[in-house]
Amino acid sequence: MIDLQKILTDHKSWLLDGNGHLADLRRANLRLANLRLADLSGADLRRANLRLANLSGADLSRADLRGADLRRADLRGADLRRANILGATFCGATIDGAVLQPEDIGGPGWILCALTDLEWSTIAAERQKLLTPSSPV
Repeated sequence: MIDLQKILTDHKSWLLDGNGHLADLRRANLRLANLRLADLSGADLRRANLRLANLSGADLSRADLRGADLRRADLRGADLRRANILGATFCGATIDGAVLQPEDIGGPGWILCALTDLEWSTIAAERQKLLTPSSPV
């Protein structure tokens, strides 16, 4: 059994002043965990089970979420900028208001089942803007 509170406290200390430790939650079973507003920026969450976890408002920027299971997780308002989500599963997740950069979405190995057709077309349009060189004025 992991002591999640201690890991989060050590991680916060690591972020603030370099003391403590980077949160290593590889393969952790965090199913149903309440991580609302948690600062997990830069954390290692590879292959973690985050099914049904409450990650609303959490800072997951630069986190390593490769292969993580986020099915039906609550990610409303979560910051996922520059997070590595290669192979992560988001089927059924609530992502309203989550901060994602268009260039970080839709690459090979990304499984974002929660998006509607409208959300997919918006992302595709944003990606196209980023990939299309601007014409010189």
